[in-house]
Amino acid sequence: MLDFEGIDDYQHSWIIDLIFKYLIGIDFNNKLVIDPFPFVVDKYSVNNLYIRGHELSINYDKENYYLIKLDGKDFHCSKSREKIEIEL
Repeated sequence: MLDFEGIDDYQHSWIIDLIFKYLIGIDFNNKLVIDPFPFVVDKYSVNNLYIRGHELSINYDKENYYLIKLDGKDFHCSKSREKIEIEL
């Protein structure tokens, strides 16, 4: 960390924000939108995200599935990543 005028400059949170926004594709306005950019990745998993009192999990495995769970139940399942809109 850098010390600038007595304030520690801690910037790891912006990296996590970019991962959630672009790789995983999470955006939230009036509704939850999951629209991942077409990055070349083999797999990723994000579990136990809480948004407006709902638990969200997103799992992607290039060889098998793209699975979105909402409140512990399968909400969407497909072979490829795609845009999903969820009213919460």
